Amino acid sequence: MASATAIMASTSGSSGQGGGSPSATATSVASQSPKAQEVMEYLTTHELTQKLNDIVNACVRARADDPFAFMATQMHRIQQPATITRVRVVRLLSSVHVSVYGKCYQPDQLCGAGSVPQSDPPAATTTSAEEISQALTALLKGQGLADLVALDQLVSDLSKEWAPAVMPSLSTALAISVSQASHLEPYALISSICFGQQKKDSELAIPSPLVEVARPRASKYRAVGIVALPPGQPLLSQLQRAQTICKVGDGRASSGEHTRGVIVRVQALESVGTVAANGTVTIDGKKFDDVLNVIEKAITSTGVVLGEQVGIWVDVGADACFVAEANEYEVDGGASASREELFAQYESMLASHPAVSALIDPFHRDDRDGWALFANASARRCTPISSSSDPIPGAAASVSLSSTVSQAIQDARSAREANCDVVISRRPVEGPESIIADVAVGVGAKFARFGPIAPAENACKYDRLLQIESALQAAK
Repeated sequence: MASATAIMASTSGSSGQGGGSPSATATSVASQSPKAQEVMEYLTTHELTQKLNDIVNACVRARADDPFAFMATQMHRIQQPATITRVRVVRLLSSVHVSVYGKCYQPDQLCGAGSVPQSDPPAATTTSAEEISQALTALLKGQGLADLVALDQLVSDLSKEWAPAVMPSLSTALAISVSQASHLEPYALISSICFGQQKKDSELAIPSPLVEVARPRASKYRAVGIVALPPGQPLLSQLQRAQTICKVGDGRASSGEHTRGVIVRVQALESVGTVAANGTVTIDGKKFDDVLNVIEKAITSTGVVLGEQVGIWVDVGADACFVAEANEYEVDGGASASREELFAQYESMLASHPAVSALIDPFHRDDRDGWALFANASARRCTPISSSSDPIPGAAASVSLSSTVSQAIQDARSAREANCDVVISRRPVEGPESIIADVAVGVGAKFARFGPIAPAENACKYDRLLQIESALQAAK
């Protein structure tokens, strides 16, 4: 009879007038009146409990042969699964923090609440928030919040010109809503989708951040950063080292500074370059070797042991320097190099700078003969990383939230099935969403590349990694 008692105890007060909790009210009264305390003690006696059970069971037997099965069925009917309403759709839309509308004439543009930016071309066709809200409501209203993959598929099939722009943020909002409805942290939900079962927090791990700290001015190489060695060190110490090595100074933005067509604000690594608000530096050097020398000197000056505690990664950017017609690469100085000559340059770099532990895009994504050169024993200690999600044998694959969370999970799964490590990377243009950190943990990524630490849109991602790390440590 314990089950009937429990149900009766939890539901009997619902008919009380005033809408308050009977137990809370009784407790309050009991604390003020000895007589009330005596009454409350009587209510907990076995005699009254048995009488209440008899009443409940008599009512149930009148309607069913199996009282407990009948009660369970009724409870299931009452408990409706969480569904999406118009109010929720509007909130999903408002969770897109960027004030942008329009025909998706720019990549990675987001749709949300706000006014049309002044920078928009006058001829741009704008799309109102109400139009977007109505379309999403028609698409999602009444859908259950149990299956993120099914919801993402609906979003992916949306045939609107603004759909690609709003899709990442909408999918992010859906993932958070599903995780809340499932009473799971987003990283736990993502892990259960990726691996087909819910893993314990103690089985999950924090990826090693690839923190960007510098950009060479006079080189085709795109960026340089640091990564903790060996991987798996506490995240806070990794980030503290990055901030120690790359301090934000008092520099101011300079509209005339450009690197590879991207505006680079005044930047500096200690006193060796020019400082930017995002915490990275632009370093001058006739040769890229000079840039690495400057960075290595800056790292060792902080007391960090280069090559033991911290490694260096280089974003080579060879995917943008490949000349398909000639089957060659354009290198610094305007010269051309074959894949073998380019690989020889990498070997020379690794010999002179053994702390370099990863190269990003050392070859074009389709130059499989070039990537195969990294199977060479002399280069095995250096991890080649592709910025593409397409698996390349022997290289780590980069996965970003360019469409839906489910697609990012599938890309990571495909990379793992091809025996490739996974790097979770932020998109070139991304708002202050932090769920990409949950994706990194949930899919078991080896590395996370969120850019410099200083910008707010990046800092929230590192903060989320720290929160997850704290939760995982508490579970061990």
